[in-house]
Amino acid sequence: MRSSLLLPHRFKLIGWCLLALGIICYLANVVWRLNIPFWVFSIDRSGLLSSDKPGPGLEMQDIALSLAGVLAIVGSLMVGYSREKQEDEFIARIRLTSLQWAVLVNQLLLVVSILVVWDMNFMIVMLYNIVTIPLIFIVRFNYLLLRYAKQARHEK
Repeated sequence: MRSSLLLPHRFKLIGWCLLALGIICYLANVVWRLNIPFWVFSIDRSGLLSSDKPGPGLEMQDIALSLAGVLAIVGSLMVGYSREKQEDEFIARIRLTSLQWAVLVNQLLLVVSILVVWDMNFMIVMLYNIVTIPLIFIVRFNYLLLRYAKQARHEK
């Protein structure tokens, strides 16, 4: 069974590179306060829909965290949605169960977060929540692939 939603296998390496760059950019921002100023189009230039500067427009913003987030999201999606070298029904089943498992774990973490995290920290948790499903999927999918490959080697 061939899924039309999967990217060619060569995108997996590109995805890993983008994901690594996103993580490095994020860590550089956290550790060294990396600042990447850039002109951006903003819908709410004054902050939280204030009437000080009504309307959208261009403004200078630090895009380091935004860049890190975009790189991590695009990279993790490329890794998760790239075909394996040997894509078959067994891999498709592992892919499906890994995705289901990732959504379930993500939703459980979200429920716990809703119950114990408050104020602006909750918004930060929601931002992390954006990348948790693909990251959990990647970890689970690759773990199962390695486990089944090791099991197959032992059976031979």
